[in-house]
Amino acid sequence: MYGTINPIGEKGGSYEGLYLTDSDIKSAISEESLVGLPVKAEHVDVSVGKVLSTWDNAGRLDVLLEVDEKIFEGDVVSRFVRSKVVKDLSLGYTVGLQFSETAQKFTATKKTFQEVSIVRVGARDTCHIHGFSTEEPTKKRKLDTKR
Repeated sequence: MYGTINPIGEKGGSYEGLYLTDSDIKSAISEESLVGLPVKAEHVDVSVGKVLSTWDNAGRLDVLLEVDEKIFEGDVVSRFVRSKVVKDLSLGYTVGLQFSETAQKFTATKKTFQEVSIVRVGARDTCHIHGFSTEEPTKKRKLDTKR
């Protein structure tokens, strides 16, 4: 499946907050720092797949995910996505904070990506699943040779 995991990044320069900046997004893509990360459902511990690829889509961070339908949790998540019960994506990351004595404020430092989650309702308005492909199990027919 593919979708958006982060809206247009905050403009760099003076922005020192928790959200990803446009340069954070560019770095994540060029360094492939999300590729291979686990895909989870609702940020729960069980991995249902992995991140295959990321790219810049007009400033947004888009992603291609693989969900393992051979495991129970992956199969359930895929069914929820196909039935549109689950429509959003969420990016799990940690942010280092540094306190400045002179400015008397915290500044966000390094952002470290942990996982991507498939969620019912995401925290960011534009982080949706845009499409998916699935291999439906084929029904095997028994060949009748007694004619």
